[in-house]
Amino acid sequence: MTAAVTGPLTGGKAGSLAGNDAPGTVARERLSVTTLVDRVAFCISTTGDLKISSEYGVEFKADRQNGKFWSEPLPKVVTGPPYYFDLPLQIELKTRGNARERRISLNLGACCSATNTCVPITFEVNAPMTSQGLLASDCSAPNAKTSFLLAEWVAGSL
Repeated sequence: MTAAVTGPLTGGKAGSLAGNDAPGTVARERLSVTTLVDRVAFCISTTGDLKISSEYGVEFKADRQNGKFWSEPLPKVVTGPPYYFDLPLQIELKTRGNARERRISLNLGACCSATNTCVPITFEVNAPMTSQGLLASDCSAPNAKTSFLLAEWVAGSL
């Protein structure tokens, strides 16, 4: 199923993580969102020099109206051992009730080792309403129908 990813970067401009690579080098973060029978799977991956900070973690938040559709207490922060998550990173949140679109915010720290810089990034996501009837999701086998570009940095841009 498809999910809408809306909202620009917050906490920094595109290019704020640009390293000393040749101008035009692109680094990307991708998010795939898959609605399973009883949960939603979020898969995060990057290209180029980008990494996701495990110390900063990945925070999930929902407003009161959407919070009731999740079985997990929100906000929820997923952290890991220092310093970066192994990618692709898969995080699953359990859902409550009938299948419906669920709006949730993802906050994470995107880091560039070339510049030794991390910036917080926030994204608003509409998790798909229709379940794929699957019992599991595998981040190492991405499904193009559920993959979305979260952010893109072009080295050398301001």
